Amino acid sequence: MPWNLRNLRGGLALLGLLAGCQAATEPESHVSQPAPVRQERPATEQATAREGTSAPSAPQMTAAAPVDSSAQRAFDVLTTPGTSLDDWDAAQQQLLEMGAQAAPVLAAALRSEIPLQRESAATTLVLLGPDAAALATTELLQALNDDSDFVRANAAAALLQVPDQAARALPTLVQLLQARDSGLRQMAAMNLRSQPLAAESYLSEVLSQLEREAAVEVAVPLIELLGAMGPAASAAVSQLQPLATSADPQVSQAASLALQRVQGEIQQTQAELPAFE
Repeated sequence: MPWNLRNLRGGLALLGLLAGCQAATEPESHVSQPAPVRQERPATEQATAREGTSAPSAPQMTAAAPVDSSAQRAFDVLTTPGTSLDDWDAAQQQLLEMGAQAAPVLAAALRSEIPLQRESAATTLVLLGPDAAALATTELLQALNDDSDFVRANAAAALLQVPDQAARALPTLVQLLQARDSGLRQMAAMNLRSQPLAAESYLSEVLSQLEREAAVEVAVPLIELLGAMGPAASAAVSQLQPLATSADPQVSQAASLALQRVQGEIQQTQAELPAFE
């Protein structure tokens, strides 16, 4: 499953992020799942989400997909201004427990004219996992063009969980590396890190962002992405070398490991090539 940004602070041990929330705290490293963006809880408290794992494909939702009335009621509570924290948490938990059964309600909400409903739907789909995301594939693909960066971010994170859809989500994640919100950049970097082979096509964009990135929580997953690319990221060696001596221990450690993977695998490949005289 993808990185979301919902439990980079607390609350549910999953992932999610919505407009108006503050930047997430530092995530765990070495996670191979996609991430949503933070979802705003009512009143003064906020919650973020975290990861999952990929799963087998599921059929895409059709217009005739039945809408579960209890899922609709829970989603209405989730997106009603003035909802108490207890009611908000209970509604969120109910949707998570329903799983893919809640997908038709969330897919319909992705077409809403109300930003909060689209943001909540996209975030919840990431948290629900691959089966629910697969049922809303059509709506999630459309959401990649949403006016809200937070909807786009979570739509991309959800699509990473759907077989054969990751490639369609990557351009959005690459674009989000340039977002003003460091939480969005962090989420994009983490999700790209989970797709090193597919991300090779965007090596130049990754290197450009790493060069100007000031936030450690964004730079580290970008460096780890380069390491995961292995020899394909050989163009990054000159940029990684000075980072390996950075005063920041997280950056220096990540860069040193990335250099070992990039250069070590290159040397191993060269050693395995037959010698010609």
